Order: sequence, then structure tokens, then C-alpha cells
Amino acid sequence: MNTWRFPLAVAVVISTAFAPVGSSAESTDEKNSARGSSSGKTLKLDITVGSEVTDLGKKRPPASAENPVYCVFHSSGYRERGKPMDQSPLSAEEMDHSIRRALAAKNYLPATADHAPSIGVVYTWGAFNVAHDEASENQVIANVLDHAALAGGAKFAAELSKAIQESIVIGNSGSRTSGDVGGVHVTFAVAQDMAMMSGVADPVRRFADRSPKNDFLFYQATSNNYYVIVSAYDYESLAKPDKILLWRARLTVNAQGLSQLEAIPPLITVATPFLGRDMAESEIFSKRPVQIGPGKNGAPTMEEPVASAKLPGKK
Repeated sequence: MNTWRFPLAVAVVISTAFAPVGSSAESTDEKNSARGSSSGKTLKLDITVGSEVTDLGKKRPPASAENPVYCVFHSSGYRERGKPMDQSPLSAEEMDHSIRRALAAKNYLPATADHAPSIGVVYTWGAFNVAHDEASENQVIANVLDHAALAGGAKFAAELSKAIQESIVIGNSGSRTSGDVGGVHVTFAVAQDMAMMSGVADPVRRFADRSPKNDFLFYQATSNNYYVIVSAYDYESLAKPDKILLWRARLTVNAQGLSQLEAIPPLITVATPFLGRDMAESEIFSKRPVQIGPGKNGAPTMEEPVASAKLPGKK
């Protein structure tokens, strides 16, 4: 009988999940928000996957079939950010099943009486939506940059932040008084409009157009998404004030027209090869799941999804 338990003190560790390692629709398609994909619609998943391993994590031998890593699991629960979405959360049961199955495929196995845990896996999932309609300009920008860090990582978010500030400066430079147009401070959106009217290439648009990946990530950062964050900690450190992070994976999928049951389990399937892997930057995917059966609780199952030739935001 397995007697291993997750230390209660770990409940707070997920609060920094949006920080880098080492440091608009109000709802989706309501007709398809019910659990499952019985509607028969063709699913298209726009996905980002990022994973970082800390210096301490790199010192540990990788999990393998010959030397699996034994762990305990802890759900930090479902969370929503941004504008409320009319959406049924993926159940804790389905989420736990998907996480355990993915990590087992990477040779991270549940601890047993015969195999003590060496890591604790903390995971959370939810909806990260665009900012509320009544949000201030700073709140809108903060929402976009948090989205950007989640989807594209710290480097992408820092570069986008710089482009946004440059866009605002260009808008302000064209006003009659410093920082004002008719007495109103120039906002990010107005700055982009002013740059277009004056013939100046907007820095944000220029940044997004730099590469197909930037365009994909910018689209993701300004859309409603579902997300999953998986963090691995040294097991013995979990009950201590200074917990030792070993690796963290950040997964997002565009929520447009998809229920969480349709989107999140396939998202985890796509991300499975990258869990626990140190990635220089986020990877992007446009996938169409192959329906090979009803799956657990009606979730679509995946078998070698085929990449789409179209990137999000492109016609």
C-alpha cells in the first residue's frame, strides 16, 4: 500500500507558476461548451509548449525506462484569469488522469511502498482570458504580457514589452502636448492607430511580423487560452520554506470554439515529449486531433496529430 503523501506546505508553491524559472469573445462557442466532442466538429488546436530545467534539475539523471523517477502528485486546482468565460472547467479527475498518463510516458511514476518519491509534481490548469472590458490600460498591457510569458517565455515577453513601450512613445511623440492628445494621455491602442495613420511602422506589429513564430505567439498572447502548468520539485524540500524547483512546463491552447475537455487532454498529449526537458524557447503547433475513440469521459483521443499548414490569425 502506498503511504506517501504530499506535504501540506506545498499548497503555496504554485503561486509563482507564471514567473520564469530561476527567478474576444466573452465565451467560447456555447453550443460546443458541453463536455466532449459529440458535435462531430473538426477540432483545430493552436498550442504552445515551453519547458525549463533549473541548474539543480540539470544535475539529476534524466528519467528513463531503466531508471524511472518516482513522484507524488499534487493538484493546485483550477484557476481563471482575465475576463470570465462561460465554460465548464475540466474535471479534477480528468486532469489528474491526463497528467499521470503523460508523465508515466516520460518515466515519471507514482511512488509506492517499495519506491520512495524523489520529486513532487504540482500542477494547475485553467482559463487565461483577455482583460475585462473595464480594465485600465495598464491592466490590459499586464494581461497581454502575462499571456506572453506563459505562451512564449520570459524572453518573448520582455521583447514584446519593449515593442509596446516603443509604440506608446511613437504615439505620444505625435501629440500636441507631451503625452496627451486633446488633454487625454495616449494609450497603447491609440498609439498603434496613430502610428498607422502617420505611416510609421508600429513596433508591436513589426515585432509580430518578424517571424511566423512571433506572429503565432502574439496571437496567443492576445486571445483567450486554456493553460496547464506542471512543476517538479525536490521531494524533501517540499516541507521546507525554500522549495527546490527542478523543472517547469507551460502549456497553452487557444480556447476559441473549444470546450476544455476537447482542448486540454490533447494539449497535454502534444506536450508530453517536452515534459522535464530544457527548451531554449517555446515550441508552437497547429494540430488536428485524430478521433480514434470516445476516450475517457468523452475526451478526444490523439494519435500522432497532423500539423496544420495554417498559423492562427492567418487566412
